[in-house]
Amino acid sequence: GKDEIAAVEGALCLWTERKYLVKRCHVIDNGKSVVIILEHDVYAFGNCLALAQLALPASVVRMERSMLEGCGALTALTIPFVGETADGENGWLAYLFGAVDHTFSEGYMPASLVRVTVLTGTTLPRNAFYECSRIREVILPETMTAVGDRAFYRCAYLSGIALPSVTTLGDEAFSGCVRLCDVDLSHVTTIGVQAFRGCISLSRTY
Repeated sequence: GKDEIAAVEGALCLWTERKYLVKRCHVIDNGKSVVIILEHDVYAFGNCLALAQLALPASVVRMERSMLEGCGALTALTIPFVGETADGENGWLAYLFGAVDHTFSEGYMPASLVRVTVLTGTTLPRNAFYECSRIREVILPETMTAVGDRAFYRCAYLSGIALPSVTTLGDEAFSGCVRLCDVDLSHVTTIGVQAFRGCISLSRTY
């Protein structure tokens, strides 16, 4: 069917029966065309081969699997949370690129993606960046107080990370981060089993 424009709850919304497109969005006109995306359908940005940077706002409530599949040029990504929903459902980054399980992450993540910013949340889900081996920088919000088990497992190119409010690190949280050399642990009070196993470059914690 054709795309339809309809007024829903006082906002202009775009509804589409087709996949590969944004499923629902509110459009706010402040002199320019500003779109606040609330939901994404499967393959919402799929195969956007030239897409280099994407910033999704904190207003997003759900991100479907494969919404970024085929975005092979993506270098920087800003997301409200990791996974499908803010409560940690399907809470691994590669889910957005098509991985049905966190153990398949490495085969789905684009090698170009080097920076990820997470906007909201208090707990980073377990396996959040599992085997996202090419990511070099992850920026977490100041609201984040806990990092789940294996959250950065085998993030081989991650060299440093700030944990401004984190008090708890899960088991194997940074296991296999062979280039990790600089970690802020100033607020951490609980460190899980083998949280830094294999971090052979770790030279400074503070």
